[in-house]
Amino acid sequence: MLFIQQLSGFIKGLRANKDDERKFIESVLDEIKVEIRNSDIDIKSTAILKLTYIEMLGFDISWSAFPIIETASSSKAHLKAIGYLAANQSFNSQTEVMMLMPNLLKKDLQSEPGLALTSFTSIATPELSVDLASDISRLTTHTKPSVRQKSVAAILKSITLTNDFELADFKKRLRERLNDQDPGVIVATVSAITELATSYPTQCLHFAPSLYRLLTSSTNNWLVIKVLKLFATLLPYEPRLQRKLFSPINELIENTTAVSVLYECVLTCIIGGMLSTGDLAEKCLEKLTQFLDEEDQNLKYVSLLAIAQMVPHHAHLLYEHEDALLSTLDDVDTLIRLRGLEILSAIVTKSNVERVMNKLFEQLLPTQTSAKDALTGGTKSTPKNYIRQLAQEIIKICKKDHYTNIPSFSWLINVIMQLAKVVPPSRGSEGIDELGEEFSQLLVDIAVNYPQTRQYATNVMQDMLVEYVETDIPVSMVSDLLPAAVYITGEYAMQVTSSQFLEAAQPTIQQLIHPKFLETSHFVMGLTVISIARVYGIHAMLVANGWEDDIRDRQTKLTELTNLTSETRDGIIAYTTIADVEVKERARQLLNLLNVVYGDLIKDQDSNECPKSLYLVSSIYFNKALEVKEDEEMVKFDLNVPLFVNIDEESYTDDEPEIQPQENKEERRHSTKLRQETPEERAERKRRKAALKAERDANPYYIKSKKDKGTDSDDLDDVPVVNLDIDENASSGNSTPLFYPKTSSGTSSLKSASTQNLEPTAIESGSISKVVKKKSRSRKV
Repeated sequence: MLFIQQLSGFIKGLRANKDDERKFIESVLDEIKVEIRNSDIDIKSTAILKLTYIEMLGFDISWSAFPIIETASSSKAHLKAIGYLAANQSFNSQTEVMMLMPNLLKKDLQSEPGLALTSFTSIATPELSVDLASDISRLTTHTKPSVRQKSVAAILKSITLTNDFELADFKKRLRERLNDQDPGVIVATVSAITELATSYPTQCLHFAPSLYRLLTSSTNNWLVIKVLKLFATLLPYEPRLQRKLFSPINELIENTTAVSVLYECVLTCIIGGMLSTGDLAEKCLEKLTQFLDEEDQNLKYVSLLAIAQMVPHHAHLLYEHEDALLSTLDDVDTLIRLRGLEILSAIVTKSNVERVMNKLFEQLLPTQTSAKDALTGGTKSTPKNYIRQLAQEIIKICKKDHYTNIPSFSWLINVIMQLAKVVPPSRGSEGIDELGEEFSQLLVDIAVNYPQTRQYATNVMQDMLVEYVETDIPVSMVSDLLPAAVYITGEYAMQVTSSQFLEAAQPTIQQLIHPKFLETSHFVMGLTVISIARVYGIHAMLVANGWEDDIRDRQTKLTELTNLTSETRDGIIAYTTIADVEVKERARQLLNLLNVVYGDLIKDQDSNECPKSLYLVSSIYFNKALEVKEDEEMVKFDLNVPLFVNIDEESYTDDEPEIQPQENKEERRHSTKLRQETPEERAERKRRKAALKAERDANPYYIKSKKDKGTDSDDLDDVPVVNLDIDENASSGNSTPLFYPKTSSGTSSLKSASTQNLEPTAIESGSISKVVKKKSRSRKV
């Protein structure tokens, strides 16, 4: 067996056996086990030293705990150091020989306190801390500054382990060390108190007078920084400190030339809640914004972190420094741009929304980079994560305060569509892009909650379907908008005027039955089947409505409808083979209905009567009869007058009319054009509703719901509805460059949205381009 006496020889042998280190180490361990039993303390200490090295390689040496104690008990200082080093690395609270450590440490604290204190901070346990508390306290007055420093560290370890700030007289000893003559001891004491203040802030207030003296008298910048950090922790627990510290901190802010001290003063004022005193907030913010002009990237970043902490309570002060904050978006460092983006999105108001949004849109533009800049790194990059964060902040600003910051919903819809094209997708493990889902949900929310936007939203979604089917869209989030596009196209197809719908229905159905949709998720397929049924149902119903009006083109329309029905049937057949049960059932139901309609169309080719089955699909896929707006009615429609077709209106079973004869039921089933409620009918309905309410109030056995307990003012019919202006000049067929249009002075409120109707500016068609300042139109829609 190879005999290795010294550590250096072991290391050389280890390097020479790189191919089989484990085998070599195991052979050396066998040798060490023999050496460690030797009575010669020098040989034993050499074996312990090699074991210490082996432990660093990941091997367990807990079996050598007792020989380590023996080595640490040696009277020779260099051998004692080897033993303590091995103990520091291998001992823990579960080591069996830990019961021998108190006596060993007590003995060495009398003679060699430096080694013992160093070892104590590494292997200390709660029991050991209590046993040695008095010895450690005594060493805080040792003649050597290094021992006093180590004793302060041992006090910190003991208090942390025992969770007892009153252990021995540690508090008194720490206060004394704050007045030590050695700067190193003072710094060590302040550092220890700073650590303790996070867990015992109220107990550490006891040191405030001594810390205040150090703050006002010390010329050591690093010590001043540590004291400021400590006061930042203590200020929330003692408000009186704010008045006491105002003068010295204010003086430091005005006079210090050390940037680190200045920043720490500002941060202490922010964390400690001192900004409400005098003009300290304005002064601190001015200093922080000055840091943004420095070349030091770290200083810029920490300054933005401090400014972000001022936003919740002093956001109004940031408006004066808007230029400096906007400049951070042009920084080369992406982290700085992200921090600046978070701050800007939090301080957006009606007065600065145009400027901030235009700056954000500029960030989405592709940057032109020269070869020289690319090689030298002299230009900012636009990473994927930053673009996605930028898009999230834009949407966040638009949604803020119920869409107060947007000029019109048509503008917002265009922005979402453009963002979906330029923002890079990022799909998780399940193939879902959360940002794309947010865009899709936002489009649906707009269409559902704001009826005046439905016609425009439907046109935009139909154009998106055309683009999706007819072009090869590059990798983007446009595909994530398919659920919204399909849903809105089918759900609000009736929002389009009858003449426009008759022209658009056939191409819309052809887009929806395109084979590309068979490659989407089962959820989108289910929506697609429903949308096909709705669009086809409305189209068939409109053909039936115009049966008697246009006799000359009747046969042409009938032939076109027959061909469309056949084409729709062929497209739906593919969905009946989908594995998803819900999609399959929806497709089969629609296919059966189309077969019935197609049979009637073929049978009644020469008949002058309208096939009754043309109303079949619309009557099934819409719960109530449809309201299809005529061209003139689109302008004269009164939103204050409720419609019988409002499917959101609550139905009162007590008010249901009696069952009508069969012929009236058939007539009502084929009636598709709804009229508006007359004032007399509305008054009669309100009278019946009031009578029903009075009857329920008089009935002691009737259990009232929360809605029944409301007052008459809760009647939704009496709530005025304000028309929402949308940009009629924005063509759904054109893509829109991203910029925020200039606003007009006229404002009006929108129920439940608090939306300011900002005058939209004409938007040129084309892809995303540079921000162009355009003169707003004076005419409102």
